Amino acid sequence: MEKQEVTTQIKAQFPDWLRRWECRHEELFGGSMYFVNRNLFIMLRPGEVVIRLPEYVANEFLNSHLMSHRLSSADGRVCKEFVVMPYKTVPDKQQMSSLRQWIERSAQFVSTLPERSKACSVLTSP
Repeated sequence: MEKQEVTTQIKAQFPDWLRRWECRHEELFGGSMYFVNRNLFIMLRPGEVVIRLPEYVANEFLNSHLMSHRLSSADGRVCKEFVVMPYKTVPDKQQMSSLRQWIERSAQFVSTLPERSKACSVLTSP
């Protein structure tokens, strides 16, 4: 199955998962980006999901997902609050449940952050 097909199937779950959060969705940088209070919390790109978590929770995520890694900016800086979970196939029910829990934790975290101004970059820390 092609990465884009897998991405579409995962993205189809998001409306149910994100219903309780007032989030904004935009198609940017070749992916689907989701924001709460103008703060990026999820980015879905072909072949990977990027999740924003507090740094200590990001460490927990990285320890429990072997192929995951931290997001790096274009200039090579590591984004400590962003983790990347690659995928090659549609996650099974257990993996989708786990992904939903991490997305929920991400939304909870980002909802506590102050609203960003429109001029701020989407990938810089507050």
